[in-house]
Amino acid sequence: KSTFKFEIKKGWRLFKDNKKYFLAEILDNIGEEVEAIIWPIFVFLTLENVAAVGIVGTLLNIGSFLFTLLVGRISDKISKKKLIKFGAILLTLTWLCRYYINQEYLIYLITIIAGFITVLFLVPFTSYGYALPKRSEINEFFVFREIPVAIGRVVILIIALLLIDNLSLVFPVAGLAYLYFLFF
Repeated sequence: KSTFKFEIKKGWRLFKDNKKYFLAEILDNIGEEVEAIIWPIFVFLTLENVAAVGIVGTLLNIGSFLFTLLVGRISDKISKKKLIKFGAILLTLTWLCRYYINQEYLIYLITIIAGFITVLFLVPFTSYGYALPKRSEINEFFVFREIPVAIGRVVILIIALLLIDNLSLVFPVAGLAYLYFLFF
């Protein structure tokens, strides 16, 4: 058990020192929340089948699991920022494609592809984030990191509620959020 006293002043300094990363956390979590919450709802509403939601989740996890080890090894050899940018481009394209998809086999296919691409992005991005804090501020850094994570969640869920009548409009929003990583 680690103990620490979190101070707002220290948190604010961590934010100022890592603005680019904390903004990236907001935008990444927009995409992650759409993947975890909005996409399964869309699949259910489109296919009107609870089993399809389970199949989509299973395919996503299988695709992610198989690719994670490979990407981990690659990210040790290739620049993490290059992999992040490449993954962001592919995620943007994937989310834009999802806007046009409404057939069952395409939903399954894009879900598997998204599992691979998400890993390609998240493994180096997560590794980059874990390398940022000073050893003496690790606890404070990761506690404070949850604020932008929550902001991303709240922003996309509000957008989804506003677009509830056409939920697929949320997908381009998620895709556009990843464009930030081209300048990361």
